[in-house]
Amino acid sequence: MDATQRDIILKSESGNRMIDTVSPIYEESYVGCWMYEIMGREYDKLWDIIKSLPSQLFPESVTWAIELWERRYGLIPAPTHTLEQRRQKVLEMRALPHPFTPYALERYIKIMTGRDVEVIDRIGPHTFGVNITDADGSEPLDLTALKRYINAHKQSHMSYEILCQSAAEIQVSVVTEYWVFDYLLCGTLPQENYSGGIAKAPDIKAMMDSGAYTIGYPLCGVYTLGGDIL
Repeated sequence: MDATQRDIILKSESGNRMIDTVSPIYEESYVGCWMYEIMGREYDKLWDIIKSLPSQLFPESVTWAIELWERRYGLIPAPTHTLEQRRQKVLEMRALPHPFTPYALERYIKIMTGRDVEVIDRIGPHTFGVNITDADGSEPLDLTALKRYINAHKQSHMSYEILCQSAAEIQVSVVTEYWVFDYLLCGTLPQENYSGGIAKAPDIKAMMDSGAYTIGYPLCGVYTLGGDIL
């Protein structure tokens, strides 16, 4: 069966649905098929936007509406930022703790670092602790950015300590190597024998002695040099 103009031209789902509602004569019309194809492409784009609307309501899944989220929090993305980096900035702004509480700080740092976090309210006088545990596949921790954030939001009289915990894997292996040494066989060397014996080592004695020496020092004001009294 020969392909019709519709088979060759119409690729749009919406265009195919629309042409099904009119006379079959349009399926053989070159101009008619292109008209429905062009209209169908625009409808396809519109349907894609409608289907993606639920994803735009959450910064974790937003795509084309990321600019609206950035505008909401007053963010200006760098030209080099990827979509994931822009999403991360929105998430950080949304998680800003107001007021500054241990729970709000834990939530923010977890979003910022992707790690398990425990904030201990009091580990000393006017001091709180932040314990961060590495997770599998975690990105490198930006400790400078974390400290900058805490310093900007904590109470001025409070200090803090940051403890980062990470698992380390140590592998121990056994390696066997061989070295070859040439040993001289007994009775083969020396080739000439010399007569002799073992001499007794002389005794060495160390004596202590002491002595006194008198050194005369000239007194200030009595010694002259060139007529001047020193």
